[in-house]
Amino acid sequence: MPINVQLKERKGRDSQPRPYWYFYWLDSGGRPRWKTTRFPIAEYPELAAKKAAIIERARAELQTRLNEGFDPSQTPVENMMFSEVVDKYLDDPVLKIREKPSYPRNIKQKLDLLKSTFGEFETRRMTEKTVSEWFNARRRLVKDERGREVCLNSWNLLEYKGHMDRIFRWAIKKKIAKGNPIQAILEDNPRFFPTPPKRKIAAVTEEELNAMLDAMDELEVEQKRFIVHPDRIPVALFRDVFLFRLFEGTRVQEALDVQIGDFSRKEIRDKENQVLGFRYFVFIKPGKTGEGRTIPVLKMAEAIVLRNCLNKEPKDFLFSVAGKHLRTCNMRRLFGKTIALASQKIPNLKAKGLRFYDLRHLSLTRMALQGVGDRILGKFAGHRSRKSTDFYVDLVENDLVDAIELVEQSYGSYKKFATALPQDFGNVKRLEKLEMRE
Repeated sequence: MPINVQLKERKGRDSQPRPYWYFYWLDSGGRPRWKTTRFPIAEYPELAAKKAAIIERARAELQTRLNEGFDPSQTPVENMMFSEVVDKYLDDPVLKIREKPSYPRNIKQKLDLLKSTFGEFETRRMTEKTVSEWFNARRRLVKDERGREVCLNSWNLLEYKGHMDRIFRWAIKKKIAKGNPIQAILEDNPRFFPTPPKRKIAAVTEEELNAMLDAMDELEVEQKRFIVHPDRIPVALFRDVFLFRLFEGTRVQEALDVQIGDFSRKEIRDKENQVLGFRYFVFIKPGKTGEGRTIPVLKMAEAIVLRNCLNKEPKDFLFSVAGKHLRTCNMRRLFGKTIALASQKIPNLKAKGLRFYDLRHLSLTRMALQGVGDRILGKFAGHRSRKSTDFYVDLVENDLVDAIELVEQSYGSYKKFATALPQDFGNVKRLEKLEMRE
C-alpha cells in the first residue's frame, strides 16, 4: 500500500511552545510517524507563496522517498564514496538535475571535476582541511592597479562551492552524511571564499561600433584570400551573430541555440481587431533562468534571419557551419580579433576591456533610452527581477542630457513664461562666475 504524507498540526512541547506544522504518515506496519517542517502554524497562513511551495516540495519529496523504502530513523552511512553520493544526487527524482537546461553545458563539467578529485574519498574523510586545501590550490591571486590581491577565478570557485554545498546538504537530509565541509569552513572563516568584483559596464559609442563593423569587413576580405577549412566559421556569419545580438539583446548561448522552427509569423491587430500587418517572432529556449520567452524580431534583424534560413530544416540551427552547432568560445575568439583590428583606428577601444557579452547591455540600454518600461524590458530580456534589469541598463550623463532635451521639446508655448529673462541679471552673472570657478 503506497504511503501518503499529509500536512497536519501538532501542538508544541516545552522546547517548542508554539504549535508547528508536521508531516504525518502511516508506515508499513500502520504506525503513525511524524516529521517537523519547522514552520510555526501562526505564521503559515501568512507565508509567501515561495515558502508554501517549499513545504509542498518537501512533502512530495518525503512521500517519494518513503515509497522507495527510505527510513528517516536509519543511522547515517558515512562509508559511502563521494562519487556514489553525487550519482545518487543526480538520480534524485525530485531535483531532476540532469533535466536542467544548464546541466550539459555547465553543471556536468563542474560535477565531473569534483568526482575526479574527491570520488574515492569517503564522506567522513572529506573534512574542512581537505576541502579548504583543494580550494586554496585552485585560487589564482593577482595584484590590481592599487597593489591589492584579487582572485581572478572567483566565479568558478563560487560555483564549485555552491555545488559541493548543495550535495552535502542533500546527503545530510538523506541520512548518508553527517557533516558539511563547506559550512565548517564558513563557520571558522566567513570570508574564506572570494567575492567577485563588480565589473563596470563599458559604454560603446556609434563611432566604436562602426569601427568594429569595418574591422569585420577587413577580416572577411582577408579570409577570402586563403583556402580555409570547411568547418571554420566565416567572418560574415560572425557579423550576423553580432548584429542579431545587438538588435535582439539575447545572451550569447541563446542566440546560438535558436533553431529555424523557433520562428513564427503572426498577425498584428489593433483594438478593433483589424489586421495592421505581420511580424516575425522568435522563441528563446530556457537557459540561465530556466524559463523560455517569445520576443518579436526587429525589422533590422529580419534580413539576417531570412539570409541564414535558406536551405535549412526546422531542426537546423539558425547560425551554423556545415550543420554543426557553434560554441561561445569561437565567438569570443573572433570578437577578440575584431577589437584588436578596430583599436588601430580607435586606440582607447582595447583599453575598455569589451566583451562579446556586452552587446546585451548595449541593446537593453538603447531600449531604455527610447522609453521602454521596466516590465516590458525585463520581459524582453528574460529577467526574473527588476534588479537584474537595472544592472544591465547603464546610463551616462550624456544619455540623461538627451532625455532632458526631449522633455524640454515636449512642453507647449507656455514654456516662454519660464524662459523669460529677469530685468536684473545679477543672478545670471553669479551663475557664470560659479561656472568659471568649477
